[in-house]
Amino acid sequence: MTAPSGMKYITYREMNGKKPHAGDWVTVHMVYKEDNDSVLFDSRNSGKPLRFALPKPKFEGSFEEGLMLIGEGDSASFFIDADSMYQHVISKQEGEMRSRPRSGSKLRFDVSLLRVQPYKEAEMDIAMEDSRQEQAEKKTLDAYFIEKNLQAEKNPDGYYILMKSPGKGSQIKKGEKVYVNYTGQFLNGIIFDSNANSGKPYPFTVGNHEVIEGWDLAVQQLRKGDKVTLIIPSALGYGRSGLKRGNSNKYYVPPYSTLIFDFEVLESAPLSSSR
Repeated sequence: MTAPSGMKYITYREMNGKKPHAGDWVTVHMVYKEDNDSVLFDSRNSGKPLRFALPKPKFEGSFEEGLMLIGEGDSASFFIDADSMYQHVISKQEGEMRSRPRSGSKLRFDVSLLRVQPYKEAEMDIAMEDSRQEQAEKKTLDAYFIEKNLQAEKNPDGYYILMKSPGKGSQIKKGEKVYVNYTGQFLNGIIFDSNANSGKPYPFTVGNHEVIEGWDLAVQQLRKGDKVTLIIPSALGYGRSGLKRGNSNKYYVPPYSTLIFDFEVLESAPLSSSR
């Protein structure tokens, strides 16, 4: 079959379900691959489908346009121009899918459209799921505090600071540039990130949204030289989205993960005089 834009597609199952429009939320299983059958992405690897608000098509013959041609319960394959896909999507992404597909080739998207929801209905579902996950996360964190016999007062913004060794500098302010050492781990003790072996402190400007919100907030309670443990609930970390490895379906940080950081402030300076 050929769409008005000229995009080729094949339908395998047609259930005459509701077709999505831009702004609707869709739930899909999706595999896309190069024309040599090299798989670039497979949502089935995560064990759950993708769910997202359908944006307006980024170019004629795009994947988004293809989704609007099928209905809830349908499955299809779309053949997308690789050059257009690279120009409008791939080149703007970070990570594993930044390499350019062969010029003139087609990318194949195999899609099962599982559900179509109006924006307000989907947002209500997501809010309810967030609430359930936050309660489960809180219960797990409370159990962690009991198991480790930790006493920590929750900051009104939602994070915890456990002082290990106080520094002597002045309190850090929004807009300053700080240099820190850190090691991040999950509640189970598995380390997911650290600059300990890099030999370089990690710099960021406080309050400039260069790091997770929990860091931006907590560091303003610290001084140069402080060594602390930061406990950051997911609402101040990577939230419901988690942190994926590039464009893959593998996570550095899974959704709704509480994060623990061994954190040391090495240096701070007003931005105008930072090195």
